[in-house]
Parts: sequence; C-alpha cells; structure tokens
Amino acid sequence: MDLGSVQPLSRVELSWEAAFGRAYRIEASADGSTWTTLVNATGRSGGNETHAVSGIGRYVRMYGTERGTPYGYSLWELKVYGGGCSTPATTSPAGTSWAPNIRYAAGAVVTYGGSSYRCLQSHTSLTGWEPPNVPALWARL
Repeated sequence: MDLGSVQPLSRVELSWEAAFGRAYRIEASADGSTWTTLVNATGRSGGNETHAVSGIGRYVRMYGTERGTPYGYSLWELKVYGGGCSTPATTSPAGTSWAPNIRYAAGAVVTYGGSSYRCLQSHTSLTGWEPPNVPALWARL
C-alpha cells in the first residue's frame, strides 16, 4: 500500500477471506526497498485482526510467511491508521547538526553538509549512516 508520503503509523487492521495467513509480518518502508517489521504475527486463524503498531512509512505491506490454507493469501481489506504528528520521546542531540552515536527520533530535523534532513525512522546514528548515505533513515528537505 502506498500512502503517498512518509506517515506515522499507529494501527493496522486486516480482514481475511478464507485464504488467511497463519503467520505473516506487517512491514513498513520509507522508500519501498528497505523494510522494517512492525508486527510478526504467528498462530493466526483468520477473520478480522487488529494490530497496534509504532513506526513510520510511506509503504505498508502484509508479507505472508505461512499460509492457513493451500490457496495462498487473500484479504478483503487492509486498513492502515496514522499516529498523528507527534514524535517519540528521545534524547535530543546537542545542536541540530548530524552526529554519530546520537539517538534520533522519527521527525527530527538535522543539518549535514549544508542541507537539512528529516529522520524517517527512530535510530541511533553510526558512522556511515550519514543522511546522504541512508535514504531509508533520512529524507532531504
């Protein structure tokens, strides 16, 4: 599912047809290439399911890992709900410049090399994870 832009996520609802997923993951991605698991569901029996999630993404998918029937996976409906505009509580970096070994919250804005970037996924920065190098974690503004 393409949400059109990176959004905070709070809940995912699935309404299964007869061909349900006994095990699956709900995953989100900012770029459609690098995926983060929001839910790792196992031992499911189909029907209507609701999962609270915490994360951000432009793309959201259900990734089946075990079928409940021999017929694959079939959803009547997949609903994704946003989490509003708040960002998780975190330790803010000193200043607004990007630095390694700092915990950045989703939505934090930093500068690097004279450009501004928004953090797409809460993480602790490492050398090599500079904003221009990791589009899954940073979006240039």
